[in-house]
Amino acid sequence: MELLDSFVVLEGLDGAGTTTQASLLTERLDRAGHRVLATSEPTRGNIGTLIRDVLAGRIETTPEALAMLYAADRHEHLYDPAHGIIRALEDGWVVCDRYLFSSLAYQTVQCDYSLVYELNRRFPLPKHLVYVDVSPEMTEDRRRSRPAAEIFENLEFQRAVYDRYAKAIDDFSGGDMQVHIVDGSASPQDISEQIWKQLGITPIN
Repeated sequence: MELLDSFVVLEGLDGAGTTTQASLLTERLDRAGHRVLATSEPTRGNIGTLIRDVLAGRIETTPEALAMLYAADRHEHLYDPAHGIIRALEDGWVVCDRYLFSSLAYQTVQCDYSLVYELNRRFPLPKHLVYVDVSPEMTEDRRRSRPAAEIFENLEFQRAVYDRYAKAIDDFSGGDMQVHIVDGSASPQDISEQIWKQLGITPIN
């Protein structure tokens, strides 16, 4: 499977802090003199916006259709000739908050694993996968401060997702992709330091 150098993906449960860590990593890469693009999935494009409407409960669809929407959004995210990840990697680093591992962890709670796997197995892998490991119970406590819950943000579902992340990471490990598991129960700054140390990126200024 193709591996994309200078591509970093952050994964974890809802409330694990992946968005915060993606932002901190982007800032640190920039300070170290690297060109870097921060992005996320679902995207802010047309397909990604539709997915966000489903997650917010504003529209309904089947679990299988949602899995296909994620794959379509991911394809556009990667291969858009002007703004896609592949294009951005020509200029520097890309830090992405969630990628195909989220599909394998979340969509397979309600869909057959083989369907979601087939939809995603041809996508290239990041050079670095960072998994922010936090228990479902801790993320449940963190999510209580949020103004509104998405459809997957309940403890029972997140427990199922937690188990499936282990399988998803295992299925795509064993090659050249580097898997970094960090303790997500620490403070945001401590987690950021864990990630920076494990990535081993050399400053250029």
